[in-house]
Amino acid sequence: MPKAPWVVLLVSSTALARPHTDANGNLIRDAHSCGTTTIKQPVPGAALFSAPAANAPRTIYLNKNGGTYNVTTGMTDAATNTANVIASGDGKTHMAAVIPPIDANFDWNYIVQCVKAQYKPYNVIITETEPTSGNYVEAVVGGDGASTGWSANSGILGVASADNFCGVTEKGIAFSFAHNHIGIAKANDELCATVAHEVGHLLALEHEISSPDTMSYVPFATAGAKSFTMANSQCGTDAQDTNNCSCTTTGTGQVTDSALRPGGKAESWEERLLEDGSRHRVYKRWFTAAGLAQELGGGETVHDGPWFVAVRLPGA
Repeated sequence: MPKAPWVVLLVSSTALARPHTDANGNLIRDAHSCGTTTIKQPVPGAALFSAPAANAPRTIYLNKNGGTYNVTTGMTDAATNTANVIASGDGKTHMAAVIPPIDANFDWNYIVQCVKAQYKPYNVIITETEPTSGNYVEAVVGGDGASTGWSANSGILGVASADNFCGVTEKGIAFSFAHNHIGIAKANDELCATVAHEVGHLLALEHEISSPDTMSYVPFATAGAKSFTMANSQCGTDAQDTNNCSCTTTGTGQVTDSALRPGGKAESWEERLLEDGSRHRVYKRWFTAAGLAQELGGGETVHDGPWFVAVRLPGA
């Protein structure tokens, strides 16, 4: 299961935000569909990955009823309905931002079962009742994003407040804007795919280009089905953007990373310019398959290509 920022206009919640579609009205999932950051661990002080005690499952709370959220410069906390500005459309704080309940157009029970099917192979609990203690991630499903700074013509479908992008955001919130899915083909399936996709970012996954994978930008209606696939896939948003990885992404007992190109540098600091004009420095490393195996203390090479390499961990 290997595994994107924004000058926008704040509009009133009465404006109709529309997804990007082709001439036939079919959904186009593009770089504007998912607003999740691509900056590794973008929120200073965010808790880094920690395995649940005694392999206990992680909890995903599906919220169809909306609520009032504060978008701040602090850390995300599902228990207090607090998200970070990395999840806003304009990079600004938004206090008392109201996310309305899911529109009546959708079959909520179908969406819940669909999300459960997506995560069935993994050690998670999916609940529609908000936990009263412990860490959990929340998927709030409703609205169009206007209350948190997303414009009506942005094409936004969802965004994750992933403070610890590239790792698990222990108390993260995933926003799936149900209203923006109205009128598209297979709307219930596409909304399910958006929910599972944004939660995936909270669980350490980044975008990949494999069409059937939930973390790809390929629409459900085009792919025919979506799931977290186990096939090797380059990270990126499409076939033309395949070497813009932010993370050392992990699957089941497997680590995938960018390949060291002939004559290329093994490591460097790079500057990323975001659409909001801010600049960030990102530390990048590139590996040969043998070098990645050595870094991990051993393992079996499962892919050694020009763009990425993959190593299966010992005993996996």
